[in-house]
Amino acid sequence: MPPEIALSDHETVAQLQMVWPEHLLNAPPPVQLPSGYSLRSSRRGDEPQFYKLMDVAGWPGWDEEALQPWLPRILPEGWFMAIDEQSREIVASCMALRSEVYPFGGELGWLVGDADHAGKGLGMAVSAAVTARFIDEEYRDIHLYTEDYRLAALKIYLKLGYVPLLYAPEMPERWGKSVTSCTGPLRLRSGDQWSHRPHNLSLERTGDPVKLDQRCRAVCYLSCMMEMLGLLLTTRAPAPQLEAVRLTLRREQNHVMVTSF
Repeated sequence: MPPEIALSDHETVAQLQMVWPEHLLNAPPPVQLPSGYSLRSSRRGDEPQFYKLMDVAGWPGWDEEALQPWLPRILPEGWFMAIDEQSREIVASCMALRSEVYPFGGELGWLVGDADHAGKGLGMAVSAAVTARFIDEEYRDIHLYTEDYRLAALKIYLKLGYVPLLYAPEMPERWGKSVTSCTGPLRLRSGDQWSHRPHNLSLERTGDPVKLDQRCRAVCYLSCMMEMLGLLLTTRAPAPQLEAVRLTLRREQNHVMVTSF
């Protein structure tokens, strides 16, 4: 399950999770940089600048000890950095990490950028480079974790093509609020790409070496569909849209009964 972040000493909340959709596994996003910036993978000696970047971005306390657990998970040539060619400083960074959740999966991690260079597409560039690196290695399950309040990062992920993973009943409501904050009022259409599980966790593939129990996944999926239907009702969606969701729910319910119980 996704990691949790602490709200207080006694309260935690699961992170949001997004996945790279199956239909884009052969379509790496383009990596585009504005004039005056370049992209490269990390080099020996970059660490002090990276710690400084993390500090100015709101993650203080990074040092060799904090970085060490992540290094074995980074793919070769998979830690990308955007460089300001004038100052030669690292102004954005993102890591291509081996997933600890999905077999042969990749996790986009630690997207960070310098606010003094915001609005230039640098976060988009390093995130696209990480995603393309996973696709180049033929990773099938590409995902990331984030928080509701990281609106700039959410905009990047959505624009790149990542889709929300509705893995728990409260996720549709949380994502509805987050997307509204990023893009304005949420208008769900029958063609919207909202994922309820990574494709390698599909209910049909009961033999996959996954960590989640089939019954739990099935119940969670149906709960998410019910929540999504509730959201559609509250937003006064047109009748054809409601009917499409109802038919999807009925199909999945019948499928779950056959494959999971």
